[in-house]
Amino acid sequence: MICDGRYGERIGVRCRQYSLDRRVTLREVCEFITALTLNACNGGILITTSTLTDDALEEVKRHGNIMVIDGHVLRRMFRRFGL
Repeated sequence: MICDGRYGERIGVRCRQYSLDRRVTLREVCEFITALTLNACNGGILITTSTLTDDALEEVKRHGNIMVIDGHVLRRMFRRFGL
């Protein structure tokens, strides 16, 4: 999904619902980065019910403009909002 902001920014969002034993891989992160580039996005948000592999997390850090919301963060958010 691509979200256009009021100031001209474009943010790509990708969601992955995985079990805890299935982590987001480097390949999936690279595909997301390619999609961000092809859609002229300024950044991205990667949301997963699981976690990322170590090399996938390193690629996210290297890219610099991707926010990760993993399963741990999601659970805290759900508890905070009583969901």
